[in-house]
Amino acid sequence: MHAASSATNAPWHKARRHLRVSATVLVVLSTLLQALALLGVLPLSNRASQLAFGSVEMVLIVLLAANAWRTQRWLRTHSSSPRIRSTATLCAVSLSICVLGDLVNRNYFDQQFARDTVIRHSYLADSVWFFLPGYALVIVAVWRIARTVIGVAPLLTSAFVAGLVGVLSDLGMRPAGTGAYVTAMTAAYSIPITIVGVSALWLLASMGWRRAALPALGLVLATAADALIGNFWLFRDGYFPAISHINWIVYFVSQAMIQQLPWALSDADAK
Repeated sequence: MHAASSATNAPWHKARRHLRVSATVLVVLSTLLQALALLGVLPLSNRASQLAFGSVEMVLIVLLAANAWRTQRWLRTHSSSPRIRSTATLCAVSLSICVLGDLVNRNYFDQQFARDTVIRHSYLADSVWFFLPGYALVIVAVWRIARTVIGVAPLLTSAFVAGLVGVLSDLGMRPAGTGAYVTAMTAAYSIPITIVGVSALWLLASMGWRRAALPALGLVLATAADALIGNFWLFRDGYFPAISHINWIVYFVSQAMIQQLPWALSDADAK
């Protein structure tokens, strides 16, 4: 069946509603967990409680990734559109790779100053090995949607400007004396994560606000989440649990919204 007809039949809508409700439930649970921690209802004053809390976070993000794969599997079976199927696969693989970055950031082995003598939370730089390719796949997904509408030259220009802004922002945040490893990793990552935010504009220009609103907002929030980490965690000394909780809320919501991209694309194809 064609994408247009698939997007209007009952099974399509039922599957979409079911998968979106599942993602929404996970967002609510994740946000509630962080809210309870922010309010002090969940005491995280010792290492054991912090590890348990981080493990619950990992369970929730793994479940969100599983939901993304359920979406991919359903669309692979029921959509005849190659770009809808490939977009669903790119989104699912992207989140799965990012989950490994989340695992690194839980810092189960309490690695303070592990990668740098200046940066206490330098272990966060290790997660770039996963978040960079993870978000690169999201950029590829949006690029493939936008290039036929916007054109390659404007996309390249905006990506170059975004990447430059990202690198300059990273340089402005980094303390003097930061080692080569953290410097290289954060500078490299600042490029794609900034492009992710700009790619929201590509999506809106290609598909329209009504269809692209959710995934586009997710792309912006993904960049915002990493900006929080960079400004208030990675390059700061000490422990800032409030920022950690706020970051996770923004990050989790962003990932749930990005996973709506293949459904938004099906709406655009059905117009």
